[in-house]
Amino acid sequence: MIEACREAGVLLSINLITRYSAVTCKGRDLVDQGVVGKILGLQFHVMVDKPTSYWSGGYSGRVKTDWRPSVEQSGGGVLVMNLMQDIDRFRYMTGLEVVRAYSEYDTFVTDVEVEDYLAVTYRYNNGVIGNATASSCAKGRGGTGNRTLGTEGQILFDSPRLRVFNTGDFEFLVAGEWNDIEVDLEQYDRQVYTEEICRGRLQRQRAGHPRHGG
Repeated sequence: MIEACREAGVLLSINLITRYSAVTCKGRDLVDQGVVGKILGLQFHVMVDKPTSYWSGGYSGRVKTDWRPSVEQSGGGVLVMNLMQDIDRFRYMTGLEVVRAYSEYDTFVTDVEVEDYLAVTYRYNNGVIGNATASSCAKGRGGTGNRTLGTEGQILFDSPRLRVFNTGDFEFLVAGEWNDIEVDLEQYDRQVYTEEICRGRLQRQRAGHPRHGG
């Protein structure tokens, strides 16, 4: 698909919209300002409980499909459908690239071929360690628990809030305490993503920030 689009001059992109959310953009600014210091670790946790109807029509149910429960058609479960958004979020925020990964996964309770639970450990190109857990059958759910840990503090994505702990001297933060950071929640990530695609098409170049890939 990639090669065919390249030869035809067609713009191709994965719909990784979380990198364009207001909290992600603010988190990236904080990392660039050195709020967490040297990054030591990244954590991703996605706990959702998908109803049976999801596997044949998604959350909206507007269109009936059969690709989601199939390994051959979808390529995977909660990893490619959900967790990859958060993995990309931190790739965009930090510029770090995974060089090694180990995972255990299985399908425990859902009547589908794809995994409904997995755990992953990552090693990044600067030595940082990341870990992730994700489930699409988590009773009680629990949202996300994604954070960046560094020598000077942490950034926690406590949806829809962004919280920061810092031990340094930043005038907009209270040192030694958790700070709630204001973000523009009206920034619509899908709109920004679409605008990036259109801009890339008009300029005949890859959409997205070149430092982090598209």
